Amino acid sequence: MFIVKVIPEKCIGCAACTSVCDNFEMEDEKAKVKKEKLEQLTCEEDARNVCPNEAILIKREG
Repeated sequence: MFIVKVIPEKCIGCAACTSVCDNFEMEDEKAKVKKEKLEQLTCEEDARNVCPNEAILIKREG
């Protein structure tokens, strides 16, 4: 199981993550994860890699 989160204090609202991964959306000028708990990652690591401010956190749970 993986946990995916956006750290709001670090997010600058550039929406780069939303351009590479459909599990992210913009809300109130900040990125937000649609589904935080995932069995496996698809494009979330790509989103983390394009984030200019390292605002995306991916943790393996369990």
